[in-house]
Amino acid sequence: MPYMELSHVKMFYIDEGDVDAPVITMIHGWTESHKFWEEQVNFFKEDYRVIALDLKGHGRSTKRRHGYLMRNLSNDVFELLHKLDVTRTIMFGHSLGGMVTLDFYFRRPLQVDAICLFNTTYKQFSLIPRNFTELRGAGLFGIRKFLLQFYDFKPEEIVNLSQRKKDNVEELIEEASRTPPYITVRLGLASTNFNVERKLPRIKVPTLLVYGERDAVTPVRIGRSMQRKIPNSTLYVVKNSGHMAPLEKSEEVNAAIADFLEKNGLKRH
Repeated sequence: MPYMELSHVKMFYIDEGDVDAPVITMIHGWTESHKFWEEQVNFFKEDYRVIALDLKGHGRSTKRRHGYLMRNLSNDVFELLHKLDVTRTIMFGHSLGGMVTLDFYFRRPLQVDAICLFNTTYKQFSLIPRNFTELRGAGLFGIRKFLLQFYDFKPEEIVNLSQRKKDNVEELIEEASRTPPYITVRLGLASTNFNVERKLPRIKVPTLLVYGERDAVTPVRIGRSMQRKIPNSTLYVVKNSGHMAPLEKSEEVNAAIADFLEKNGLKRH
């Protein structure tokens, strides 16, 4: 399994598909790992070069005590891509990874061909639901442990998931449980200080916004707000889904992404 020695982290990553195909870089969310993207990696590696990584402090990458601001994490991603000779990429970001993706774009816009954001926000998280729908919307997995394990997956309660997805969820739970508390706290503090609202109109690349209908962590209203602010953006709402839409409804989400990329001339021909 590949690791890359970077300035501030020994980063684990996977690199699949044809090296000459368009590149998709996938950035996971809080306490997750590259395994979150398993369904997307398997789907897109036929037509794209897919790079999925473990951010600093996550999965198999180095668990350092410092360096968890969004700019630190996006700099790590840039350094990895630079060492892999990737000069242009499509960016996928889920939740916290979406914030890292936005930071990456605003620092290096010429390196990004398109942005796909999933269940994320452009400013600090707010976990206070506004209504009963959002209260229920922790999603099919739910959220119970805020600091030690942000996502409380319950795969045995979800009849609609395949066994492969359930196994993947179990692995994500195990990895999340190994994330040290000081890292989750630092990431939480970094996310509360993140705000790029005024920069959103500057985004010049095609942008796909995917939100779960019942997401209480990043409700659909955030996606609608982002769509109004980002030129040339598309909002896709996943019915009967929560904060983990790319995993919960992977077939539907993958089809929406593929359609978005093809319409914007970003599919390999």
